[in-house]
Amino acid sequence: MATATETVARPDDADSALQSLWFRIAALLVFFATVPLMTEIVAADNATAEKVAFADIPGWNGDNHLAALQAFERSCSGPHPSVSETALSFAEETRDAPLPRRDVSLEPVCSALAQSGGSGKYDRAAARVFFESWFKPFRITTKVGSEGHVTAYYEPVLDGALKRDEKHTVPLFARPGDLVPITDENRPGGFPAGLAAGRQTREGIIPYPDRAELSDPESWAGLEPVAWLADPVDAYFVHIQGSVRLHMADGGSLRLGFAGKNGYPYRSAGKAMIERGLVPAAGMTSEAMKAWLKANPNLAADILNVNPSYVFFRRIEGLADDLGPIGAEGVPLTPKRSLAVDPRHIGYGMPVFVSAELPTGSAMAAEPFHQLMIAQDTGSAIRGPARGDLFWGSGDSAGEVAGRINNAADFFVLKPRPAPAQN
Repeated sequence: MATATETVARPDDADSALQSLWFRIAALLVFFATVPLMTEIVAADNATAEKVAFADIPGWNGDNHLAALQAFERSCSGPHPSVSETALSFAEETRDAPLPRRDVSLEPVCSALAQSGGSGKYDRAAARVFFESWFKPFRITTKVGSEGHVTAYYEPVLDGALKRDEKHTVPLFARPGDLVPITDENRPGGFPAGLAAGRQTREGIIPYPDRAELSDPESWAGLEPVAWLADPVDAYFVHIQGSVRLHMADGGSLRLGFAGKNGYPYRSAGKAMIERGLVPAAGMTSEAMKAWLKANPNLAADILNVNPSYVFFRRIEGLADDLGPIGAEGVPLTPKRSLAVDPRHIGYGMPVFVSAELPTGSAMAAEPFHQLMIAQDTGSAIRGPARGDLFWGSGDSAGEVAGRINNAADFFVLKPRPAPAQN
């Protein structure tokens, strides 16, 4: 299994160049092969998919469909060159969602987009016609309530260091070589239920250390830091977001992305704070939580260790500054166009229209959000067919808004047609 810092090679001689070429071809073949059936949009026991008309989707006509088409084109193009196939596969397996990176039912649509010259040949009106011609919309309704639920996330931008110093003492670790996904084939007898990964030892597979153990320097032997941060609370939120953009002391920069996790299910530290009466539920946001934890460092570690899940990272090379982080699909994310989904229900690359009232205005005033998103990522807390996480962008301003969003929403999944509709 590849290490967390593995990237596509930059060969210096002809033999290694040819090897790299064949590796990329093989990766693309695996990428396009995936599985023969489309991912089920909904599970029959907890949701329904109701076919609707595009005219029935709130805000459909007013959206910028060209922006959505440009994001969709990234899904069609396949993984970013910085991402190895093995790194993607391992990340998916330890996310509890080892599924194909793009739904194969999208192949005719992607082919049609490429044959038409790509998104650069479209304006907003033509992009809207493209989606309406190639897709059929379905409203996802949960049986416990008519609406779904949406949150948001972002890429933190922090200062960091490649080596530990007096200021930077909190590590972000590469995926360790002894971390292995748990499958039905290798699960030991009596292994704790719900763990998606474990530690391979000479005696067999055992549970990997949890967050509390991995936060103790005594347990760092054998682990490789890819970077060091100045604050444990910032490090925790980097784990939650799954990516980070670091500004280094020498003036350089470093992008890190998700490479796997220790296999434990996610548990909400914020919910634990509310349950313990440390903060009121009203007005609780990620930024409020972060501020409280930094103001109470003597209590912070105990709160954060409520969440046993621990994330490992890899370097992302060759990613332009104007591109977002790499999502689970292997493509750069687009602010307010990329959506994290549960890929057991919605396949990567699927267009999903999200309609909601979100607290994105001044003083957290509610504003309408009606936008076509593309399913390009996932997360441990994203579970169910009517559950989504909006990628809001990079930096503090994006994080401040993303941390407010925790709202009901309507989801409309656009199911691809095998051929365009004839008007």
